[in-house]
Amino acid sequence: MRILAALLVLLTGCGGCVSVPPLESLRATTLRLEFADALCSGTAIGPDLILTAKHCYTTPLLRVNGQPVTVTKVGKDKHDTLTLRIKGVTFKHWARVGALPKQGDRIKWWGNPEGNPDIYREGYVSRANKDLIVIDATICHGDSGAGIFNSQGEVVAVVTAMSSPYGCTFMLSFPLPTA
Repeated sequence: MRILAALLVLLTGCGGCVSVPPLESLRATTLRLEFADALCSGTAIGPDLILTAKHCYTTPLLRVNGQPVTVTKVGKDKHDTLTLRIKGVTFKHWARVGALPKQGDRIKWWGNPEGNPDIYREGYVSRANKDLIVIDATICHGDSGAGIFNSQGEVVAVVTAMSSPYGCTFMLSFPLPTA
């Protein structure tokens, strides 16, 4: 009887289960940030709030996803993260902020590597503590500021640095000819 009850819970779901947003919903929170002298990524965390890397904000933010904006308030976050309140765009979708990830957690993000919009990547957390999160994954210039999502769809970190100035190691391929 216990096996039947457990099977029933698996088939029908449970009240305490976590609802994971689909990838497209998470991608909709990812932003392309055009500064006066740089291109970075960011994540909407409220209708007018952006989470990004502090080192991106050395010159004015001009556009978000191609739309002109004005920064009205700059939050003070730890390390190399920054929260910006903007005027000019209202986000329809935004991400929840989650807890510090743990070693071994799978993560995912969308960035703008080398200026290419909305590129999806995955990796895993190699090490995490209150001062540093090390992620095994490929990043490139333009990914800075991208929100890093856990398996529940929460933003748990921000892309802030790469261990090599080269960073980008994408493999390229071409579609096969159709018969």
